[in-house]
Amino acid sequence: MDGQDLTDISRADWFAKVGVVPQDIVMLNESLAINIALGRPQDHDHLVAAARKAAILDFI
Repeated sequence: MDGQDLTDISRADWFAKVGVVPQDIVMLNESLAINIALGRPQDHDHLVAAARKAAILDFI
């Protein structure tokens, strides 16, 4: 990617910098927090910030 050998980058570092925007809607049969975190650690401040950026904080 842009001249960087991806084998030199750990998966954790890669996924910390890359976002995924799926074309199909997927909701896990779990809590809203789990759906927002989507496999990442559930830190309350990060969940609130993500909900605010998605303009759903007031709704939820």
